[in-house]
Amino acid sequence: MRLAGFHPVLALHGSAALEILDETVDLILLDAEMPLTNGFEFAEQVRGDPRHHHVPILMISGSSENGARQRAFASGVNDFIVKPVDAEELGLRARWLVDLKRSYDRLMEHGQQLKEAALVRNRRLTAAQAEMRAARNHTEAAHLETISRLTIAAEAKDSETALHIQRIGAFAEILANGLGLDAGFTRMIGRAAPMHDIGKIGVPDHILLKPGPLNADEWQIMRTHAEMGGQILANSPSPVIEMAERIARNHHERWDGLGYPSGQKCEDIPLEARICTVVDVFDALTVERPYRRALSSGMALAMMKEEPGTHFDPMVLDGFLQVLVRILEVGENLHG
Repeated sequence: MRLAGFHPVLALHGSAALEILDETVDLILLDAEMPLTNGFEFAEQVRGDPRHHHVPILMISGSSENGARQRAFASGVNDFIVKPVDAEELGLRARWLVDLKRSYDRLMEHGQQLKEAALVRNRRLTAAQAEMRAARNHTEAAHLETISRLTIAAEAKDSETALHIQRIGAFAEILANGLGLDAGFTRMIGRAAPMHDIGKIGVPDHILLKPGPLNADEWQIMRTHAEMGGQILANSPSPVIEMAERIARNHHERWDGLGYPSGQKCEDIPLEARICTVVDVFDALTVERPYRRALSSGMALAMMKEEPGTHFDPMVLDGFLQVLVRILEVGENLHG
């Protein structure tokens, strides 16, 4: 065997062989008949150990019966030679099995290298994705801060406070939750709804701050704030600002189609705008304005209840009534 390029390690019986069996062994050559543990039992023990299940086993046997051969293969033996053994044949079969095992080892090593490389790539990809998310969140936060400042500026021109902005966001979020909308939508409308009147920043002060009723021409100019708000918020990559655009553009549409700027009706009006319409009207009615006194929540609700199916989406208005207690609690904390 040495002449064939092998370096054998000898064991007198199966138990001794198991003690010296390690990852350096490329081939197990055994006799079917061995002391203590026969060759078949030893092969089964090797195959039962996951550390050595891939090591090839070559069995030599004095029996040429098919039963012995079949038992050998059933025990996990890879090749079977009947005595008397031809040294050249034994060397060829051993070399083939060793080459097969070393090819398997190289394949496993390559597979491990690929696995490790994949883990490195995945870690890098995960890190890159985290950086992208952080950058996207930073950009969105910057967008939202800019829009928030514009919104505050617009509301300040209208003699209202930043608390109105907070109330609209809080009310819209409460109502969306009460309607059973998913958490993502609910959180988003809470951030988007405060931008509903951002278009007022483009309305002249003498119209926006007029203490009395507007004439027809002034009212026509005032109405432009919805379309203007949509234009200010248009073409943003931020989902929040995209929703805010739909709200700004459509929160003065009516369920019956008599609203502005487009005269949309019923479910053609985006749901987020229908929600904002209800909470915005309620807040507007219950807040003191230069040209009228604030109404009580009871009076405001009585007026609004007269308009389901005309001004308001009946389902949204009903949902508003269901969460009214919570609306009033939050509103109490957000009034200056």
